[in-house]
Amino acid sequence: MIAIIAIIVSIATLNFKDMKGKADTEKQTLQLQSDISTVRLNAMQNKQRSIIWFGPRQHIYRTYSSAGEPDADGTDVNSVSYSFEIRKLAGSGTLDALDVNDDRIEFDNRGYASDTDTPITLVVTPVTYNGGLNCIEVQTARTSIGRMENVSTCRKQ
Repeated sequence: MIAIIAIIVSIATLNFKDMKGKADTEKQTLQLQSDISTVRLNAMQNKQRSIIWFGPRQHIYRTYSSAGEPDADGTDVNSVSYSFEIRKLAGSGTLDALDVNDDRIEFDNRGYASDTDTPITLVVTPVTYNGGLNCIEVQTARTSIGRMENVSTCRKQ
């Protein structure tokens, strides 16, 4: 009888860890989507060029007084750290590490993503395929959230 109870408790514990991991990943993905949408809306409302720079576990939000202002001269608005690593989906179906000096999403004064790489897909790792919400696709005029179906597909919700 004790062995049966021990088995049931161990299964429940394993399931709880999986559910908590999924919930934490979804929470960070939702926060990331919210942060990107806030930067886009602020760019529109303030009619101000804005860039969000991404590192593996952080982002930095900067605003610029003109379209021609050098990227390094922007005003830091905020910086956010994340628990899980964020990666960028590359064209070859791989998840590339982010570099805060190179990886960014730029919004013009109308709120349009003006990067040459749009759409950009960001993935919160560790990835569980067909699990919870764990990817974000930033397009020129909208930001979508979804879940990774396989190594190269973010199925939008």
